[in-house]
Formats: sequence, structure tokens, C-alpha cells
Amino acid sequence: MTLDTPHSTQTSRKRMRIAIVGLGVTIGLLIYAGLNYFGPSISSGTLNQLASRIPISPETTIYTSPIDEHGFVNFNEAFYDEMEEGISPENNAAYGIVRAFGGRGDSGFVMKDVCEFLRIEPADENGDFFRSLTGYGEQVADWDSAEISSVYDDQDAAMTKPWSEGEYPRIAQWLEANASSMELIKESLKKPHYFVRRDSEGDGMVAILLDDIMQVRSVARYLNADAMRKCGEGDFEAAWKDILAIYRLGHLISHCPFLVERLVGHAIDGIASHATVAWLNALPDNYEGLSDKRDEIDRLPPLDSIKHGIRCERIIAIDSVISTLKGAESLEMLDANAPAMLSHLSRSSLDWEHILRRLNEAYDSIENGFDLPTYADQKVAIAAQEERLKNFSAVSSKYYHPLTHAKWALLPGARRREASELVANIYLSLLLPSMEGIINIGPRSEGELGLVKIAFVMTEYRINNGRLPVTFDEAGLPTESTPITDHFDQQPFRIVPDGPDHVWIWQIGFDGVDDSVPAATHELASGDYGFRLGPLTEESETDDLDSQQKQESVSEPSGSPATEESAKGDCAA
Repeated sequence: MTLDTPHSTQTSRKRMRIAIVGLGVTIGLLIYAGLNYFGPSISSGTLNQLASRIPISPETTIYTSPIDEHGFVNFNEAFYDEMEEGISPENNAAYGIVRAFGGRGDSGFVMKDVCEFLRIEPADENGDFFRSLTGYGEQVADWDSAEISSVYDDQDAAMTKPWSEGEYPRIAQWLEANASSMELIKESLKKPHYFVRRDSEGDGMVAILLDDIMQVRSVARYLNADAMRKCGEGDFEAAWKDILAIYRLGHLISHCPFLVERLVGHAIDGIASHATVAWLNALPDNYEGLSDKRDEIDRLPPLDSIKHGIRCERIIAIDSVISTLKGAESLEMLDANAPAMLSHLSRSSLDWEHILRRLNEAYDSIENGFDLPTYADQKVAIAAQEERLKNFSAVSSKYYHPLTHAKWALLPGARRREASELVANIYLSLLLPSMEGIINIGPRSEGELGLVKIAFVMTEYRINNGRLPVTFDEAGLPTESTPITDHFDQQPFRIVPDGPDHVWIWQIGFDGVDDSVPAATHELASGDYGFRLGPLTEESETDDLDSQQKQESVSEPSGSPATEESAKGDCAA
């Protein structure tokens, strides 16, 4: 037994007092945090106060108007006002295309905001409007899940080679059911723009859904399968009209503002490229008019750069930061802990100008990477940005504890900058898209278009000479209109004969290495992209299918606010 001395007793009492004070502070912080996490909605007066903390300028918020009743920038309205410039009902393909969709998305629900903007009355759910393969199977044909899975395999095959109704009757059934709607779509595709306004319903632009774009992807697959059916019937002119419509669709969507829309546009262009080569391989030796078809491709407006979609990502990110300040929970799709945490932090005395400037600097870095002259330079710059993104995530993950957040709210001014930097890193880790795969999309699209133009030249040689050329020199390439440079390494595209009747042409792909030995394997290595020219065989059909599936696997920005919910995985399949 130990007796307390006056000194030890005093020390014990001091420790108890500190513990009681500490417990009180802890309880207080928990109450404070709880009120911010689970408290009532923010009053109008509080919103006015919060708005006063946001510095509005081109360097922070990009847009400086319009301003809502509380003093916040209305990003949704400002963004769409900017994007709508020069758009009219007369030049906007969306009016006809969305009408052909019946104003409905892939699963049959009404796209209310889109219909209101286009002044379209949604079709009755049992009406005659374009349905995706899944939509048709579920809503009309009453296929079960196993049948739908099986019919998608049929669709993949029907997109790679000429076929007849007897081979894929369910695909033929789907094509016929959508025939009248497709005529309206093809007529609408002659217009130069595709634009719709969408409503975020108060949750910030990150919550915008791109339901019409899901339907657009299905249109491309429909046209591809229909073109191959017409090839099987020997109607090569009608088949070409379908393929040209795919090109027009891809080019239209590539000019849409959202990054995921641009990715879909480039993916659709890839579908058109593969359909073109399948069409070329199916042409008889007496076919005439090939040069006219090549000219039609040359007259298409170019695909727009993936880079231009980064501006939209920037606006979404800035809007998301400010939306959490107002209590919106739309970031929940990116991180379940984020809405409550960031809504709480937003009430603290942080340096919001610093946070917004840090966000803009990160997007500046991405755009500057895309502006570099060669793919190799771009890849290095984006890789450095990806490493910074990993660091943001590593730093921010340490600060997901409510007590830490509550403590920041009570920080003295001396540590305000430190807290603001940490919060900036949290936002960057949540909102900054990964561009590691995206940087590859533009060069691949340009390369595949180049390969298609080469395929035209080589097919014309085959029609005139009874066989394919086995070298670019024999084909008379390159020419001024048909260069043969691979954008990934600035070297000539690859070419090699594959047996007596076939030739492979390809680009090396993202890794910068030529991994393929197509003459031996009848296929390209993963990561290389190209085409097998010549008559269809069992091997070429299998390879063409594998190659097309690779082409359609478009990389999406990891954590991208525009893709997580709105794409719903449809961009890549």
C-alpha cells in the first residue's frame, strides 16, 4: 500500500482535472461534429454567410455570373449558357434523335429534363420508339436474363461480318422493330450539332445523368449490325450509308461538353472504323465507287479533342466544392464518407480562395500535359500528374476522422493555411480524374482513322490487281492524303502479310512497344490496334471480334465526377 504525499495528491488532482476538461472538450467536439453531420438543413441566412466566403473570380470560380439569391454562382446555368452558343433547333440533331428515343432512357424511364429543354412530349411506354437491345428484350420481346446475355453474343458477332437473318434471327428482329425510329435518327445526323440541357436538381453538376448518351451508344451498335446484314444481302451501298451514319454520330458526340460524352464519341468512331474494314473486306472484285466513299470520310468534320472535355471536369469539380459548402450530398457516389465530412469542414474558417486555386492549378497541369507536341511528352506529363494524385489520396486518407474535422473548425488563424491545404488535398483526391488511360484515346482514334484510309487504298489495289499489296510501298503509300505515321512512336505503321490472301496493318498502342506477331498468331497482341485485310475466314472472324471488343473498351477517368454515375458503365461496352 502506498500513501499519498501532498505532492502526489496534487499531481493526481491535476491529472483528473485535465482528464475531465479533455473529456468535456471531446464531448463538445463530438456534439459539434454531430450537429454538422446530422443537423437540420442550412438556413437562408447561413447560406448567405457561407456564400460570402467564396471569392468569385475567373481564377477561382471561372464563372462570375449568374449569381443566385444567396450569392453563389449558378454553375449549371452558366455552363450550359456557354455551351449553347450557336445552337438552334434547326442545327441541333438532338431534337430528332431524342424524339426517336421517345424521350426515354435505356431502361424506359422518361428523361424529364431533356424532354423539357427540347419541348418533346415523351412517348407512351408501349409506343414505337428506339430501344436498345436490352430495352427491347425486357420491354417488348420478354427475354429472360439468359436470353439477353446470349443475344448480346449474337450482336457482337453480327457486328464483325456479313450475316443473314437465319444466322441471328433475334438480332434481325431487333433491327426490324427499330427501323422506323432509325430513319429519323439517320436524317437527324445530317445536322452539325448535338446539344441538350440537363438538370442537376440542386445536387451539383456531379449528379447530372447522361441517359441519352447511353442510348446513343446503342444506336451505333444497331447501325453496325444493320450494315453487316446489308453486306450479307449484297447491298453494299445501303450498308455504307449505315457506316457513314456511325461516323457522323461519333463525330457529333465527340464535340459534346462532358468528358464521358467525348469518350463515347471516340468509341463510336472506333466502331465505325471496324465496320468500315469489315465492309471493305466484303466488297467483290468488281466493285466500283470506292474513291467516292473515301472522299465522304475525308469530308467529315474531325473528332474533337478529348482535352476540351477537361474544362467540363474542372467546372464540375469547382461546383462540387461549393455544393458541399451548401450541404449537398452528391459526392456520396465518389466516397460514402465525403458528403458529411466535407459539409462539416465547409463550415470552418478555411481559406476557400486557396482551395479553389489549388483545384484550378491541378486542372491547368492536366491541360498543359495534353498541349505538349508529342504523345511521349504528353505521357510523361500525365504520369507525373497521376503520381501527384496518388499523393493527394494518401494524404487525405489520414484525415477522415470526425474529431479531426471538428478540431479544424476550431483552429486558430495560425494553422488555417495548413488545414486549408489538407482540405484541398481531400477535394483533389475525390474530384481529380485519372487521365492515365484517357491520354491514349486521341492518338488511338487518329491512328485507327489513318489505318482505315490505308485500308481503302489497299482494297482499291486488290480490286484492280486481284490481290492485296504486301508492303506500303507496293500500295503507293504514303501519299499526301494518306500518311502512314503511328502517333504513338512517330514511326510508320506496321504491315505484314498473313498467308497468301491476308495482310495485317496496325499501330503499336499505349505501351510504345510492338508486341505483335500477327502472321504467326492471326491476332494482334494486347495493346496493339489494327486490322486484318482480306477475305473472311473462321480465323479472321474470331480475330475481328476480339479486336473490336478491345477497341470498344474505352478507359474512363477514375473518380471522374462526370463518369461515376452518369456513364453507368455503358461507355466501355
